[in-house]
Amino acid sequence: WWSKAIEKPSVEIVAKPLATIGAIAVAAASGGDGAVVGWCVAALVLCLAGDIALLPAVDRFVLGLGSFAVGHLLFAVMFVVGGLHRW
Repeated sequence: WWSKAIEKPSVEIVAKPLATIGAIAVAAASGGDGAVVGWCVAALVLCLAGDIALLPAVDRFVLGLGSFAVGHLLFAVMFVVGGLHRW
């Protein structure tokens, strides 16, 4: 958001993917159940692909939307595998 406020697209190109990479690193280093962590990392990697696809320099909306959609399905699988069986 800051990159939009200061109108510096070069900041967004770097900061947006780095934030998601940071989330992937935290998930991978969490030491949780291996299956749950695996599903979480896979979902976050797809979110990273969506972030990159939606950058103004790339501008691939359908690819970004699809990446986020599949990533969110993987998050749902992660919750089921992790033991959340109630909606």
